[in-house]
Amino acid sequence: MSRTDYPKEMAKPLLPLREAMEQTGDHTAVQAITDLISKAEMKHLTIAFCGHFSAGKSSLINSLCGKRVLPSSPVPTSANVVSIRNGKPRALIYTTPNVSADNGTGTLEVSPEELEAYCKNGGAYSSIEVWDDIPLLKDDAVLLDTPGVDSTDRGHSLATHSALHLADVVFYVMDYNHVQSETNLSFAKSLSDWGKPLFLIVNQIDKHRERELSFDQYTEGVEAIFAAWEVRYDGLLFTSLRDKQHRYNQWDVLPELIGHMMQEKEALITHSLASSASHVTEQHLTREAEKREDEENSLLDEIGGKEGIERLERELELLDQQAADIRTGPSRVREKFRAELEPLLANANLTPADIRTSAAAYLESRKPGFRVGLLFSGGKTEQEKQRRATELVRLLQDQASGQVEVHIRTMLRQLGESHQLWGAEWEQALNTELPAVDEALLEMKRSASAEVSPEYVIQFSKDVRGEIEARYRRSAMMLVDRMLEALAARGEAALQALDASRAALLAQSAAAARYTALQRSAAAEAAGLRSLLPDAGPLPSGLLPEVKGPHVPAVP
Repeated sequence: MSRTDYPKEMAKPLLPLREAMEQTGDHTAVQAITDLISKAEMKHLTIAFCGHFSAGKSSLINSLCGKRVLPSSPVPTSANVVSIRNGKPRALIYTTPNVSADNGTGTLEVSPEELEAYCKNGGAYSSIEVWDDIPLLKDDAVLLDTPGVDSTDRGHSLATHSALHLADVVFYVMDYNHVQSETNLSFAKSLSDWGKPLFLIVNQIDKHRERELSFDQYTEGVEAIFAAWEVRYDGLLFTSLRDKQHRYNQWDVLPELIGHMMQEKEALITHSLASSASHVTEQHLTREAEKREDEENSLLDEIGGKEGIERLERELELLDQQAADIRTGPSRVREKFRAELEPLLANANLTPADIRTSAAAYLESRKPGFRVGLLFSGGKTEQEKQRRATELVRLLQDQASGQVEVHIRTMLRQLGESHQLWGAEWEQALNTELPAVDEALLEMKRSASAEVSPEYVIQFSKDVRGEIEARYRRSAMMLVDRMLEALAARGEAALQALDASRAALLAQSAAAARYTALQRSAAAEAAGLRSLLPDAGPLPSGLLPEVKGPHVPAVP
C-alpha cells in the first residue's frame, strides 16, 4: 500500500471490533475504538510524556520544541492533556459540557500567550491542542503532555490514561530523587504491561552528588529496581535541563531518538493500534466481569464456592444412582436369585436308582389286571397299590427335601436377612408355601396307555423329576416376589427421601447452572472479541534504536 493509503488500511481491522463492542452496549469501549479508528485515519506519530508534575515534563517538551510552548512553573501545568503539533501558532481549548453556553462541548481558540491560564483551570476543559513552529515534529508527529501521575484528581488520571490509549510511544519522566517511589514504579509497570514502546527518563540529574554515590552505582540501582518490578522498557536516559554540560547528560539523544521513530511511524502506529485495541478489549472484559461479580458471588454463596459445583455434580450423580438402584433393585435381586436357583434344580439328583426301582413297582401296580394272591385278593391288591404309591411318594419327598428344599430354605432366609425382611412369618411361609410330593403328582405324570418297560420307567422318572423341579421353582420364586414387594414398598419411602434431597440439590444446581452459564457466556464473548483483534505481537527487532548509557568524557 502507498504511504497515503496506509492509515485507512490500518483502520479496517478495528471496524468489526467496534461493531462487536456496540452490540455489548459498552459505550466507553465503543468510543475508545472510535478514537483509535480516527487516529488510524491520520498520519501523526503520537509521543506521550508522563510523569510526576515536578519531574520537568513540560520543560523537556519546551526544550524539544525549541521554545516555551507550555507554561512551566512550580504548579501543575497540565491539568488535562495538551497535544502539540507543528503549525501556525494558535491553541484550541475543548470545553467540558458545564462550561459552554448550551451545556454541550465547545471550542475556544486562544493565543499562545493566553494559554497558561487555561492550562491551570483544567477542570473546565477536556483537552487542549497547541500549534507552533516546531521543526522537530514536521508534519509527522504530535507530542502529548499529560497530567501528573501523582495527582489525586481522578479526572487527571482518566486524562492520562486517555492520552496513553492514543500514544504510539511513551516517555516516562522521573525526578532524580524520586525514581524509586511506589507511584513511579507502579505506573511504569502499568505502562510496561500495555506493551507500547516505553522509554524511561531520569531528569534533573544535576542533583546527583558523586561524592555521596557514584553515578554507576546510582544507574545500577535504577536498573535493579525496575527489574524487580518487572518493568520492560526500550531505553533509559538520564537528562538535565539546568546543566546542559553535565557529564552524564543524554539530552542530545532525545531529539535524535524522536527523529528516528518518526521515520518508523507506520510500524509504530500499527503496533500501537493493535496494543490499544487489545487494552480496550481487556478493560471491557474487566468491566463486564465487575458487572457479573455480585451475581456470581451470590450464586457461589448458594452453591458453596467453586468447589461446590463439582460437589453438587457428584452428589446429584450419587442420588441418581441410589434412586436407580432402588428402582431396579428388586428385578436385579430376582434375577440373581433365579440364576442361583436354576443350577441347584438342574444338578439335584431327584430320581436315583432306588427311586426308579420304586417307580417301576408303582407303575407295575397300575397296570390293568394287577392283583395280589389268587383268592380274596381284592383288598390285598388295593393295599399293595397304596403301599407302593406311598413308598414312592416318601422316597421322592425325602430326596427332594435333601437335594432341593433344604438349599432353597437357606437361600430364601439369606435373601430376606440381607434386606432386613426375615422374621417368624417368613419361616411359617416356608412351611406352608414350599411344595410337597403327593400321589396326585404321580397320577398326573403316569400315562395309562403306556406299556411298562425299562424305557418308560426312565421317562416317567424324568417327568416326575421335572414336575418336582417346576413346583419348587414356582414356590421359591413366589416367595421371592412376595419379599420383593415388601422391599419395593420400603424402597418407595427411600425414594421419597431421595427426591426431597434431590430437590434441595437441584435448587443449588440451578444456581450452579446459572453460574456456569455466566462463565461460559463470558468466555465466549472474550474469545469472540479477541478473535477480532489485530495482531499485537512484539515490534520487529531493530525497529527502535538502541539507547546506550551516558557517555562520560574522560577527566583531564
